[in-house]
Amino acid sequence: MELGAEAEVFLEEGARLSLLRYKLLDHEWRSSRGVRRYPFAWPRLVVRAPLPWHSSVLLGRQFCRHNLFTPHPVLRRLQRLFEQHFAHTLFVPAEKLSADSPLTPQQLEARVDALCAETRVLLQQQFVFLTIIFFLVWFFM
Repeated sequence: MELGAEAEVFLEEGARLSLLRYKLLDHEWRSSRGVRRYPFAWPRLVVRAPLPWHSSVLLGRQFCRHNLFTPHPVLRRLQRLFEQHFAHTLFVPAEKLSADSPLTPQQLEARVDALCAETRVLLQQQFVFLTIIFFLVWFFM
């Protein structure tokens, strides 16, 4: 059978099945035809061949599961320390951004870059300082 003819047969069969299912939703039509129960379609069993990228997806999932979790107590404490001290820190505070409004797109981009750089320096200096203190306290305890 030619591919086009096969597609037409499948299309016609699908249209007939859809029409029948739609008609079976009507209780009066079912009772006039003597259909007592509404049949349900069984899910089709699909057997699929192995895919070449399947193993890489599984390896990536396993890598994320094992390496993105921080089970070490020191890393958990560092994460908690960061969240306690810097959870409120915004990279682009609205009050600093709206001080010189209205801005052109180039000025806005330069302002956002400057504010991000300020926040980055602040985080680097303060978090490094807190981390040093944490390790000194943790090491000499």
